Amino acid sequence: MRAMSFGIGGAEVLAFVQDEEGPAFGILIETPMSETTCPTFGGAVEASDSLSQDLPPITAGPADLLIRWKRRQWRCVHAGCAQEMFGEHNDSVEALGLDEVLMVKRGPWHCQEFSTQLVDVGPGQLLDVVPGRSSTEPMVWLAKEGKP
Repeated sequence: MRAMSFGIGGAEVLAFVQDEEGPAFGILIETPMSETTCPTFGGAVEASDSLSQDLPPITAGPADLLIRWKRRQWRCVHAGCAQEMFGEHNDSVEALGLDEVLMVKRGPWHCQEFSTQLVDVGPGQLLDVVPGRSSTEPMVWLAKEGKP
């Protein structure tokens, strides 16, 4: 496995996938395992199923690079904790940047679909990608990550 940089600290490539119908190719990335505690209770957590998240495609010459991030998910082991399942994120975020991006134009009328990237402004690290361009989804993300 080779370490590569995608704005996600320490991401490693787990697999390469060639699109049989076009020039696009994809990669599956994962970040190194790190010690994690519950953001609400501050105690031990147990691993849950991982979540695969597609990041915005990157044009790489004549082809598109499709990136899927295999994000680890956890839940608090303390019975009284209100924290639901939570996923990988960077706890040291000091300044959060939001960037809306036109992801794709679909259909015969070229309907535009947007996404919003959440970025740690300091190191320029991509934290997550949420659908749409309004404040609704970023606010849901902040609530889930324990950073209102």
